[in-house]
Amino acid sequence: MAWRTWKLHWATLSAFALLEIGILVALGVLHHLSDKNQGFTSIKQNVVISTSIGGHNLNSVWNIGFLWTSLPSLLMILFGLAWASIVDSLAEESPMREFVRPGGSPMERTLLLDYRRYLTFVRWYQAFKNHHVFLGLCMLLTTVNSIALLPLAARLFAPVPVVLDKLGTFVVQTSYNTSADIASADYAPIFVTVAAVRLHGGTWPTYTDGTYAYPTFIVPTTANLTQSSLNITGYGADLDCVQVAVYNISRLDATDGSATLSVSATDRGCDISFKGGVGMGSKTFLKTQSTIDCPQDAGLSRISYFVGSYAPSASYLLDDLSVVSCKPTYNQIQGVLTAPPSLNPLSFHPYNQSNDARIGNWRGYEQNVLGLSNIGDSGSPDFTSAFGELILGIARQRNPNSPLSPNVLIASTAEAFSNVFAVFAKDYLFIPITTDENVSGVLTVSETRLTVVTWSAYTSIAILAVLTILTILMISYLATHAPVFPEEPCGIAGYASLLYNSSAYHTLLTQANESPGYDGKFYRWLANSYLLGDERCTRNEENRVIDIQGLRAIQGQQNGLAGGGTGSP
Repeated sequence: MAWRTWKLHWATLSAFALLEIGILVALGVLHHLSDKNQGFTSIKQNVVISTSIGGHNLNSVWNIGFLWTSLPSLLMILFGLAWASIVDSLAEESPMREFVRPGGSPMERTLLLDYRRYLTFVRWYQAFKNHHVFLGLCMLLTTVNSIALLPLAARLFAPVPVVLDKLGTFVVQTSYNTSADIASADYAPIFVTVAAVRLHGGTWPTYTDGTYAYPTFIVPTTANLTQSSLNITGYGADLDCVQVAVYNISRLDATDGSATLSVSATDRGCDISFKGGVGMGSKTFLKTQSTIDCPQDAGLSRISYFVGSYAPSASYLLDDLSVVSCKPTYNQIQGVLTAPPSLNPLSFHPYNQSNDARIGNWRGYEQNVLGLSNIGDSGSPDFTSAFGELILGIARQRNPNSPLSPNVLIASTAEAFSNVFAVFAKDYLFIPITTDENVSGVLTVSETRLTVVTWSAYTSIAILAVLTILTILMISYLATHAPVFPEEPCGIAGYASLLYNSSAYHTLLTQANESPGYDGKFYRWLANSYLLGDERCTRNEENRVIDIQGLRAIQGQQNGLAGGGTGSP
């Protein structure tokens, strides 16, 4: 029974084909998961391994980057060595297989052929020259595997910082109370806070963004948190301001050159009237007034003021005189609140229409907001209330060249009122709830995840797919080509036994060694003595004798096989 190496056994090749298919499937699955989830696993750069030697504890920090760099390369090296070993075994059979071809084959493809004498990178070319097409393809893929697949393995995976959204449960601890007792509220710190943020670049207190106030909530403890988002209700106040075009004004002069201005008008169904002093010592005068007895269909209240720059020659001692009246509204609105881990700054995106949420003591609130005296710099050029000072500060920041422009003042007034109420509500209008409320939200975390490098994966998959096809074809190829070795050739003696009783052994080797000047270089002697290429080598399976037919001597040489005989001794 003929012998064939276990590396070319159908079971070995089948197992190798399954391994290749497994690698292909694994790469495909990992690539799909990587694309779908921005990486297929989370990683950390270092791991601490604790060891104990002689009763002493030693902690070693190992970088685990080798798991996706060196380890894939090592596995591909082992895979490449296994494939190369299979191809080498196939190449070892090729010369012997030529003996059984109909009509035999030349010595250069049989007795004189040894693919090991060629560089690995060019063996495939020699195989194609010898018409060993399938072997040449296998050798070519061995070369591609060495110069392409193995280096690609080092870049098959890459750690990438990504941002992921995860569900989390937030705990809401307070609720909005429209009936809160605000009689003892201290408004001075509120104006200081708003001025610090709007005029001096400060940050808003926690749980407010200057437009809305929000219930207190606790963010779930999460590693590498970058921001969190939850559905929540914001509570705020707005002003709908207009410039009053038609109004009545009168002037009552005092003995010191100052005067008291009296203004009255009707703003959208609500009568307003107020007085304010104007005189030397200040450059800008802004008199605020709260009206809390408007009809319900007119909006219940107004916040009004007149403003201008002191001008002794003006009819009412003010240039750029404007009268502004605003209708307050109090609202609540649902939306998505996004916050960094520090909860500042907050970003609120409403998704519903606002609903009325007027506080119970709105009259006291509006009067107190406007009733606080100017607490700004004692050298301030403005004569106004604390609320008026805030309006003018925002207006000057918004338009330094024309801060008293009606449009600038209207926008600044609405912002100032919204800012003050948001801070006020955060401090005074929320109360603890007896049972914490759980609210679902989204936690955005930054992680380092291991991703599959697309171009490297696709190239590796293509090469492995071809290798898999060749392995399957090799199983079919070997099934139709019987083994050619009677036993496993072991060393020089094993191969020499294959030439027993053949003309190559008895005639050519004897003839070469008896030739004058023979120096042991048999192939050179043979090429100089015979015309190689047209001869045919066959193997008689009955007596296991290798015959050489048609070997012709070069003219002038005297050789025992000249004349094209059978070559049998």
